[in-house]
Amino acid sequence: NEALNGGGTLFVKRLPHLRVRVVHGNTLTAAVILHEIPKDVKEVFLTGATSKLGRAIALYLCRKGVRVM
Repeated sequence: NEALNGGGTLFVKRLPHLRVRVVHGNTLTAAVILHEIPKDVKEVFLTGATSKLGRAIALYLCRKGVRVM
């Protein structure tokens, strides 16, 4: 729960020697989605309700030259 551990920062502060990356659920979801899109894709059609995650994915794809509709 992010409210309990500050999105993982609690663990990083308490155990700095572990040198691990803490990935939030939305960040991990976005990474998985972007990894699954083939490199040669030129257009993507996004459906569903608008969300922070969806907008972040759309912006990233636009920056990479993918047309988002």
